[in-house]
Amino acid sequence: PTSPSIVPPMRQRNTPPQRPAKKTPLDPILTELEGYNGLGMKREALRLTRRILSQPAITVAQFVEAVGTLLSTENSLGRWRKRVEESYARLSPRGRHHVGFWMLSFYYSAHDYRAACQFIPKRFKNPYGMLELGFAWDIWTELGDEKALEKHFKIMAAGATGADAPETHLARASIANALQRLPAMLQTLQ
Repeated sequence: PTSPSIVPPMRQRNTPPQRPAKKTPLDPILTELEGYNGLGMKREALRLTRRILSQPAITVAQFVEAVGTLLSTENSLGRWRKRVEESYARLSPRGRHHVGFWMLSFYYSAHDYRAACQFIPKRFKNPYGMLELGFAWDIWTELGDEKALEKHFKIMAAGATGADAPETHLARASIANALQRLPAMLQTLQ
């Protein structure tokens, strides 16, 4: 008889989760929304997302799941802006802090770079760090904020040469985009 082979556990990449790890395990509205998303039922998922965002009281997990649904299914985010902003305002200050990445993602995806700026973190150390930095780099490029680009160039370059993960691809694409636009940005200074 042959002995079973021992396979070492795979090393996990440090990639950010799609949804937060902490959520109420028995939240029926989240379970329903996850089910619609999992089955590709876009219309039903968006209808439920509208209902979640309209609730007078909303949890961080509900907000994240609703915005995540919008980001993955909706092409026209502009019509959701007011609802997302009002829902964000109803969160506690601590809750607003926890969903900063999702607001950054929402505004970035809606191409509202001025609004997205307020959600760029001071440090890029959390699990979403390289994604946030990639978004920030593109935002600063769009807004022509050369000081911010220069200040964060070393961090961005280090991230772009890191492991082969989705956020690394974003970092590389963001640097390439900025470098293509650099000559035009420099001409505006002269």
